[in-house]
Amino acid sequence: MVDEHRCRRRSMASVWLVGIEDEPQRSGEICLFEVFGDAIDRTGPTVGMGIHPFRDPALRDDFSTPRLPIDVTDFHVYAADWRPGPSGLLR
Repeated sequence: MVDEHRCRRRSMASVWLVGIEDEPQRSGEICLFEVFGDAIDRTGPTVGMGIHPFRDPALRDDFSTPRLPIDVTDFHVYAADWRPGPSGLLR
């Protein structure tokens, strides 16, 4: 899948894998990436990534926003290792 966007400085780009949500406790989210235009400076953007459990008791909140030395106006591949057990985000 190829997904390309043009964004302005105040824009936000993100990709989330959302739970089934057929029941409130199955509503967790894996955030592959989340970039806010106003969170970019000369050293790079802060890139949000991780897991939000919301109302899913089987998940633990594990979300971070490290500042990465990348140019988000260039092409990037964001990926997740998603299988039973621990998951990991690849950057």
